[in-house]
Amino acid sequence: MKKFLTFLLCFTFLVSLFTGCSSTSQKSTQQQVTINIWEQMEENVDKTFDELVKKFEEQNPNIKIKRVHYKTEDLRNQFQTAVLSGQGPELIFGPNDNIGPMSLGNLIFPLDDLLGSEYFQKYDSQVLDTVKLDGKIWAVPLVNGNNISMLYNKKLVSRAPEKFSEIIELAKKYNDGKTFALVYFLNEPYWFVPFLGGFGGKVFDDKGNITLNTPEMIKALKFVQDLKFKYKAVPKDADYNVADTLFKEGKAAVLLNGAWSFTSYTQVNGLDFDVALFPKIDETGNYCLPYYGSKGFSVSANVKDEVVKDAIKRFFDYIAQKDVQVKLSKAFAQMPATKEALEDPEIKADKFIKMSMEQMRHGVAMPIRAEMRAVWDAIRPELENVMAGKKTPEVAAKDMQTKAEELAKSLTKQ
Repeated sequence: MKKFLTFLLCFTFLVSLFTGCSSTSQKSTQQQVTINIWEQMEENVDKTFDELVKKFEEQNPNIKIKRVHYKTEDLRNQFQTAVLSGQGPELIFGPNDNIGPMSLGNLIFPLDDLLGSEYFQKYDSQVLDTVKLDGKIWAVPLVNGNNISMLYNKKLVSRAPEKFSEIIELAKKYNDGKTFALVYFLNEPYWFVPFLGGFGGKVFDDKGNITLNTPEMIKALKFVQDLKFKYKAVPKDADYNVADTLFKEGKAAVLLNGAWSFTSYTQVNGLDFDVALFPKIDETGNYCLPYYGSKGFSVSANVKDEVVKDAIKRFFDYIAQKDVQVKLSKAFAQMPATKEALEDPEIKADKFIKMSMEQMRHGVAMPIRAEMRAVWDAIRPELENVMAGKKTPEVAAKDMQTKAEELAKSLTKQ
């Protein structure tokens, strides 16, 4: 009799347990959930992403995806403000250097427990390294690369310049103030750090100390300053849109831009261009070294509801599918993140993705430590001063070092 009662109690417990699990699972598949995504995707990706989202919603009728676009800097600031006030989106999509400051500020949480190790086995190890910090995974990578390469107008230059001396030589031909030898986002640090790498410089030493006031930094600043004032190879002023427009209008022989932009130039009538590696610095014989990284989704620290977490997991499972990865990879013109998609014949045959892979071999993984935000914010104003002729490279390097150290200290106090 006792054995029977024991069996009955165990059976009743198991039934109630599985019934509870079933009801929770059923609830997660029936309850309406909206996943808000704040992102900074390029326009050429929008159509493909929206089409894939629509397909996901058809497969998961209880889940709706809403996305809001921001510029990169606005995205960081708006997300921080919203999360700290208990609001904001469930997901944020952006470059992996967001991870450092967002994790330090407790704006996002690591995804190891949410998704499990088996999920991340689908991903290329090099890609996963770009979203790891302190041994934890902080984002689901979507594409990898995000690096800057060289594009050249084949009507204005017969072959890809391999060294900057060749671009300087082009400036002797294209110097009427209407057509330029070289265009790029002059005052943006992400476009400047490749030059620093070409002179052998880094923003951190092996111990993680900030290293901006160095001979290599001074040489790099002097070089870009000379491109403007001495050689007149670049416009007097050029932000991203100016550089982009000049190249599209056939008024620039060479453009330095990211892999994310490549497909947009294929849509310009009459623009005959190709892509190549970021050129070498003649003085050192070294290639300039663009940063590479990934773009992916992180989850807001405000996400607590298990039903919402389950919906997010479904979305992450979806974007890891091979066909989704391949389509988005081609839209971004960057490498997919999963092992399976990297082996796809269509990906291997894509010249833009192949270029991105080649540029990664001549690049540097972008640091994602929180202090990287301090480095960016310290370089930007001093680079602007150098390019405006307001400071010498020596003074600018010294000032950016001081500023970066001050900003880094303030980060640790937050």
